Amino acid sequence: MATVIRSRDLLVRGLWAVTIVLAAAAGVTVILSPPDRRGHDFWILGLPDLVLTLPFMIGSATVGAIVASKRPANPVGWLLGACGFLAALDEFARAYAIYGLFIQPGSVPAPAFVAWFNAWTWQLTFGLTIILLPLIFPTSQSRTSRWVALVWLASGFVGVWTLVAAFGPRTIYLDWRSG
Repeated sequence: MATVIRSRDLLVRGLWAVTIVLAAAAGVTVILSPPDRRGHDFWILGLPDLVLTLPFMIGSATVGAIVASKRPANPVGWLLGACGFLAALDEFARAYAIYGLFIQPGSVPAPAFVAWFNAWTWQLTFGLTIILLPLIFPTSQSRTSRWVALVWLASGFVGVWTLVAAFGPRTIYLDWRSG
């Protein structure tokens, strides 16, 4: 039993730590980008895009880690932790790909592959946060059999949406404002 608790705590803390590292790496990548070459891909309203998403990333990861460590059977904590991680992965992948493809081409390995993560992590994060999380919050207890069906339908929708975004034939846009 103690091994299971330690493993779970290690997983919770590891997910939180990886989220923080990805957020910091995205910030460093933005800072390393020459200011005259950043363009609108890194800035919204005069603020780095990362600054606007940082509260969601860190907040979701932290609350998720706290809830998952206190109530490991409740998927709300794990879902919040995953959403924070996915948002950090999305932000890092975007900053890395922009840096490697446009700002300093050839300076980092595999920027096109890393851009692929940016192609689908947003859909998964949005789907889990906006569609699935409200259906299972706060206790994850199903209200009726129809509610269970709705949760499965929502999960299927989020899964298909993410798979289409990840593997469907399309252009990867690293910035939603660029069209």
